[in-house]
Amino acid sequence: MPQPDKNKHIMNLAEAVILQSLSDLWRRDERHDSIKFFKGEGFNAYGSLAGMGKKQIDRMRKFVNFIIDQQGTVRQREKLC
Repeated sequence: MPQPDKNKHIMNLAEAVILQSLSDLWRRDERHDSIKFFKGEGFNAYGSLAGMGKKQIDRMRKFVNFIIDQQGTVRQREKLC
């Protein structure tokens, strides 16, 4: 029986964490923690585990900022970049 590809499982888990944090941006009770995740080193680590390079991580942060701007619920100092 072949061994499961552990790297693929790690990548899938990291992607799931990132997607959950994106989803949490729309939940009032989770928004602050989601912003902290994308603002901090946690996102860098999970992005790297998910196979994202620096350029992709930076683009994702810009996308998150766009979401925050569209929601109009976060003060300027809470932006990621």
